[in-house]
Amino acid sequence: MVGIELNILEDGFDFFDIPVEKLDYAIASMHTFTYSPKTHTREDNTNAFLKAMECPYVKILGHIDNPAYPIDYEKVILEAHKRHILIELNNASLHPDSARPGAKEKDRIILDICRKNNIPIILSSDAHIKYQINCFDLAEQLLEEISFPDELVVNYNMNLIEEYIIPLMK
Repeated sequence: MVGIELNILEDGFDFFDIPVEKLDYAIASMHTFTYSPKTHTREDNTNAFLKAMECPYVKILGHIDNPAYPIDYEKVILEAHKRHILIELNNASLHPDSARPGAKEKDRIILDICRKNNIPIILSSDAHIKYQINCFDLAEQLLEEISFPDELVVNYNMNLIEEYIIPLMK
């Protein structure tokens, strides 16, 4: 599969001349080097995620737990679910030295909304180095702490893999 993490910008994404028709999926995320948290309100950030979901290649919303970008979690998560877009639980966000301090508290809110609405999530290592690939230890620890149901984790559930991932491979 061919995928990319797209930076949400003021007016779209940073495709950098990538032929999007060659992508199987994209993860849409906010990063401080492309979308300033200082100049955007909670409503701006929420609307940016909602607009990002209009792109047919966006299949995952990445690290929406970033406290630098407050959003209306319920609005974003429910719209993502309606559009069949997964919410990522990012292992790197949970690391003590993360660039997203305070993400764990936001993840608890996100996971509570997902649990209450029976919305699946996907675990991501957000590996920036080869030995972190497929490393979900901190995400799994949080899931265990809050007794999040395994049946809502795409990585653990063949039915959800068939529903969300396999169609991307066609």
